[in-house]
Amino acid sequence: MKLYGHLLVAAAVGLLLSVTATSPAAAAPLTPLERGCAGEQGDDGPVNAINADELTQRTKALVEDGAIALKATNAADLHWGHANAYEWPAGSFIGIPATKFNGDASSLAVFYDHDGGRTDTVETFVDQRDGRLWVQVWRDGERTLNAAVDVEEMPAWWGEFEGCLNQHGNVSASTAATLGAICAASCMGTLGTGCVICLGAAGGIGATALGYCAGKVMND
Repeated sequence: MKLYGHLLVAAAVGLLLSVTATSPAAAAPLTPLERGCAGEQGDDGPVNAINADELTQRTKALVEDGAIALKATNAADLHWGHANAYEWPAGSFIGIPATKFNGDASSLAVFYDHDGGRTDTVETFVDQRDGRLWVQVWRDGERTLNAAVDVEEMPAWWGEFEGCLNQHGNVSASTAATLGAICAASCMGTLGTGCVICLGAAGGIGATALGYCAGKVMND
């Protein structure tokens, strides 16, 4: 992907990455939200005030009610059963893959603040044609990217990360490469929080595999 492609994707996806650069809390790892009833009692008290199931149902209702207006997909295309939800320094977010399009690379990501208010909606549509990736991105209903990008070699650590995902997350090489292209601008240097947030929001990687493989690469 040429440098202009990196910059366009970074600007268009708009995953609030400025927080990861300016907030001391950004160093904290992403935490997958647990499933089960909100406020469910665990051995050490309530599990989560908000959990993955609740966030999934809330987001699905927003889509079905039209509060989130999809541009390239519809509710039937979204694979809600494969949604992954996370806590991060600015609140929580959920990534839902759209399985009808280019594997799991096309997706919907919805971000919420700590009070449960919706802050950002990012819809990504990826099509592969003639060896290139055609990426379209909408942020809050406004298209911010509509461009073809060339896939180039990712940083050295990406091979280890991709191999780990394939082994532990059943993520195909083509899906991993596509996700790498989408998040290349965030992942050009190291596998930092901004890169992990982009990968988590893009969908296609299970929360457990993402956390395990990110930790493995970061600690090597």
